[in-house]
Amino acid sequence: MRCTRSSPLKTWELKLARTKARRRALIAVARKFAVILHRMWMTNEPFRTEATA
Repeated sequence: MRCTRSSPLKTWELKLARTKARRRALIAVARKFAVILHRMWMTNEPFRTEATA
């Protein structure tokens, strides 16, 4: 599903894509998101979009 709303994670990815290659930026975002998901599973916390930066 594509997110159209702005978020700190999306802003970070777009800035990274401008300075580095787009493929590298996508891999970096995937890794960052994996770290966030792993932390959520370990602590049983719900996802908060404002706390992803």
